[in-house]
Amino acid sequence: MKGLPGLCTLIAFVFAPVPPLPGADVPAVTLYVSTVGNDAWSGVLREPKADRTDGPFATVSRARDRLRELRPSGGARVLLRGGTYPLAAPLLFTAEDSGAPGAPRSYESFPGESATIAGTRLIAGPWKNEGGGIQSAEAGPLGTGALRTVFLDGRRATWARFPNEGLLRARGGQGKTRIELAPGTARRAWAEDPSATVNIIAERGWYNEIVRVAGVGPAGEWIDLAGRETQGQVLAGNRFYVEGVRAELDAEGEWYLDRSTGRLLVKSARPLSERRAEIAVIDRLIDVRGTL
Repeated sequence: MKGLPGLCTLIAFVFAPVPPLPGADVPAVTLYVSTVGNDAWSGVLREPKADRTDGPFATVSRARDRLRELRPSGGARVLLRGGTYPLAAPLLFTAEDSGAPGAPRSYESFPGESATIAGTRLIAGPWKNEGGGIQSAEAGPLGTGALRTVFLDGRRATWARFPNEGLLRARGGQGKTRIELAPGTARRAWAEDPSATVNIIAERGWYNEIVRVAGVGPAGEWIDLAGRETQGQVLAGNRFYVEGVRAELDAEGEWYLDRSTGRLLVKSARPLSERRAEIAVIDRLIDVRGTL
């Protein structure tokens, strides 16, 4: 499996066929999932019947639930036919979904096909011209968590940021929640936008934090930070940038989500009706839970 990398968001898994392990038992159960399937069907057929009375499941979660009902002792295999399977919520696996020695459970692409599990939704438009090369469309239902991921034509787009290229550097810091800067560096708009976020490599460069902008100095000489990730001391030379600010939507390919209106704004020289725009709707694809 391979995923599209992100700061905190997994967007898609591509499942590859996995050959049986040498000496492994033949699975007692094989279920199928297809983009033309139906969760009311049995899931034991690889293709729908001609009369549409039975066939593969439509979702991976239904295949998981069916295995929970069957509780096969000889292992199981779920084969996903080629295509994309969007999720509205993370796919949860618990201890009851585990296999056993000699009886594994696997989720694979159907041989010769490629299946993708995605946490994004297509923004179909219509797109409105907002001026200045910015276009907007209804984003549709969104989760309550932070949103940091939009794709344009299959590539991750940039959340409206400053600077557009490179990084800023702290002149110093006060504890874990204030970045000191040269006067005039920070902008008042950063403190006024509820989405404004600082992505900073704090301390001695061991890790980065994604934290909220809580305030800006009257002369732009400091930024106050807030959020659970304010764990490292801010030191002189720490590198950072600011993102998620409507006022910084000024470079080709940048985007901004206006949660007050529910609209996605994108700066694009090309009409977005001719491009593919996707927005993340969940913060993770697969959730594995259990106890040791």
